[in-house]
Amino acid sequence: MLEERLPGRRRRDGPFRHGAGHVAGPHAGPHTPSTATGKAWTALSFKLDTLAFARATQSGESASGIRDLPGVVAIGGGRPIEAAGSIVGSIGVSGAPGGEADDVCAIAGIAAIRDDLEF
Repeated sequence: MLEERLPGRRRRDGPFRHGAGHVAGPHAGPHTPSTATGKAWTALSFKLDTLAFARATQSGESASGIRDLPGVVAIGGGRPIEAAGSIVGSIGVSGAPGGEADDVCAIAGIAAIRDDLEF
C-alpha cells in the first residue's frame, strides 16, 4: 500500500489548488498538512520542484525575495506533476526527516500514478 511505503503527509493539487488527495502517516506532526500544501502550491506556481526552487532562491540569489510571498515553502518535497507534456497538478510531501527525504517520497508518489497520467 502506498501509505505504508511513504510515511508522512502528501497532498496533490490541480491547476486551481483543488486538493485531489491527502494522506497522513501515524507519526506526522500537526504542521505537516499546511507544509505539504505549501510545497504542492509552490511547485505548481513556479513549475519547479521545491529542492531546485530552494537552491535558486537562497540568500544572495537575485530571486531570494520570492520566498517571502504568502504560501511559498522552499523546502524539498514539492514537485509538479506532468502528463502529455503539460503540468497537470503537483504533489507536496511533508513529515519525513528532511526535505531531501520528502522529495524522494514525492518522486515515488508520482511514479505510483504515472500509468494513470498518460493519456
